Amino acid sequence: MKNFQSRPKLATLGNIRNTPHQVCPHLFIDDRYRFWLTFADHSRQEIKLTPLCKSLYVLFLDHEPGISLYDLIDYKEKLLEIYKKISRRVNFQQMQQSIEQLVDRRNNSIHEKLARIKAALEALVPPQYVALFLIGGDRMEEKKINLPRHYLTFSQV
Repeated sequence: MKNFQSRPKLATLGNIRNTPHQVCPHLFIDDRYRFWLTFADHSRQEIKLTPLCKSLYVLFLDHEPGISLYDLIDYKEKLLEIYKKISRRVNFQQMQQSIEQLVDRRNNSIHEKLARIKAALEALVPPQYVALFLIGGDRMEEKKINLPRHYLTFSQV
């Protein structure tokens, strides 16, 4: 049986130690909504995500205090607005349907998108910093991205 009382706390920069040659990467979102990690050596790598995953991530970046997944339906219009900017789809009904599935608590779509985002970030972000970039939080609580916003540049058009 698992002991849930000894779960690790969410990552913050205060409880993460820098290794001598690694510092927290910077997240840059360009005007075409491509996500880039910039590292201390000035190299960069693109985080490959679907437009729907990017839309979800941008929503959580915009709501720093966090959002309960139970309240995600309240953000349906905002998600659709973001998705229209990012997606290359031309069929508005398909876009609406994707957002409907994402915010529907009876559908597993939100958890699928969170898992895809997590996998993409874990593949590129150094392990000691990955928790800062994830959409995370305790069960039944708000989910949020703990990345300090000075590590984020968002080039909006």
